[in-house]
Formats: sequence, C-alpha cells, structure tokens
Amino acid sequence: MVQLVTPGAWAQPTSLPAAASIDALGSMVSAAAMARGCSGPTKLAYRIAVHVVAAEWSLDTLPQRGDFTTADQDAIIVGLYATFDQARHSVTPGRNIHAHIVFPRLGIAGHLKSVQLAPGGNLMLQGG
Repeated sequence: MVQLVTPGAWAQPTSLPAAASIDALGSMVSAAAMARGCSGPTKLAYRIAVHVVAAEWSLDTLPQRGDFTTADQDAIIVGLYATFDQARHSVTPGRNIHAHIVFPRLGIAGHLKSVQLAPGGNLMLQGG
C-alpha cells in the first residue's frame, strides 16, 4: 500500500462527533469540504486523528489478502476526498472518499472497510 500526499498546508482542524459507519465518515468529510467552499469538482487530501471504537480493514499487499478487525485504539485515517475522476483513485461514489487507517501504537495499517469512531476526532483538509 502506498499513498503519498504532500499538501503544502493543512487547514485548521474540525472537531468531529461520533460516527457509526464509513458512510457517516464520508458525509462528515464532505460537509467539511463544502464548508470550506469546495462545492464544485474537488480533490483534497484529508487526515483524521481519532479514537476508533472498532474498525474493519484489509491489507492487500500480503501474499494472501488479510482482513482484520481492530478495536479501542487511537488511529490516523488518511485519504482522498474527490467528487470527480473517482474511479482513477478508487473513491466510492456517493461517499466520495478513499480511506486508509494507521494504528501508530500497533505499527499496522491498511485499507479501511468499516469504522465506528468515538467523538472528538480532528479532521484536517488539505489547504491553508
């Protein structure tokens, strides 16, 4: 898995409420982008520091695909928010996000499949 995004700047963080699903997470990222004036065709990197109640994720770079569940951990969710050219970046239409999750204390990361987030996460969007 490689995801390389080097924004020149990150916007001020937005505090997030709890989220019960990856669809809810996508809605929150979309609402934050629209609040910043991104209502037209948009591609932005995002970063969320958050406590994860539970997450299902996968790792496709093993000799055999691995599917995992991790609970009650601090995590960083990184990805791309895109409202156009979505197939090129494996962005789910409607949800408008592609997400990876990193568990720094565990030293593991992968592609986010489902998630439940505790309240109080910090969302940062690309931009100043």
